[in-house]
Amino acid sequence: MIFFIDNLDSFNFNFIEIFKRLKIKTKIIKKYTKNKGIFFIAPGAGHPKKSKFSIKIIRHLYKHNPIVGICLGHQIINLSFHGKINLSKNISHAKKVKIFIKFKCLFLNNIPFKSYFCRYNSLKTFGINNFDKIMVDSYKENMFIIHKLFLIFGMQFHPESILSYFGIRLMKNLFFYIKNYD
Repeated sequence: MIFFIDNLDSFNFNFIEIFKRLKIKTKIIKKYTKNKGIFFIAPGAGHPKKSKFSIKIIRHLYKHNPIVGICLGHQIINLSFHGKINLSKNISHAKKVKIFIKFKCLFLNNIPFKSYFCRYNSLKTFGINNFDKIMVDSYKENMFIIHKLFLIFGMQFHPESILSYFGIRLMKNLFFYIKNYD
């Protein structure tokens, strides 16, 4: 079950449709829950500091529940673990950018070392401890981070976009990995 934290972004409909195609049950939540499942922090507008609800979810549940954050969700994860956020030198809204895999993980199978993904962001994340930076852009900005001990994943890019050539495959791989993790 995915507990979907809707940050009021128009892209969120696409994620719900993808989860339906992948046959993953999804429930949109607007208040704190201690249920077991994958917590998905969706994209949205604004600065991650204003996302108090999502920060609370992460800080209270990360040791016992997988968490996946996309764009704003990625930034919220970074902030929740005391990382830093600044304005990016490479502001990208609806732009296809080349992203590089720094090292392979099981869920990156069948994803080329250099792949195109779509970005919609003006902020960059950095300075986070206990996370591996597994994908970066040509400016070396973090595009995909994973926690070293817990099932926490943050993607700065939008895998659901048609401009993200391997986005759906990446999401399918990632949720399969989480589901089968021991």
